[in-house]
Amino acid sequence: MLPILPSTIISFWPATQAGRKPVESLSVATTGITLIAPYTGDPTWDYVDALFMSVLAFTTAPWTVGALYRVVQRKLPAQQGFVAFCVWMFSAS
Repeated sequence: MLPILPSTIISFWPATQAGRKPVESLSVATTGITLIAPYTGDPTWDYVDALFMSVLAFTTAPWTVGALYRVVQRKLPAQQGFVAFCVWMFSAS
């Protein structure tokens, strides 16, 4: 079983906020993506999809970027990079 290190999330999280409150960032991003979703021309992308996409991206992006960066530096195994890539693709789909 591949270990997913909570320390990766905890150490990378403050750097992503850049002094902003997480609730403010999440609400602005979620509102923006959710409001434009029906106007994209994609019949499968609606308010619910946009809401889940923005929340998943906001919650998983810090760990994903941090994990992929550490895989490139060879501080984490490639298997964990594969898991991070799958999480990235899942939250972006």
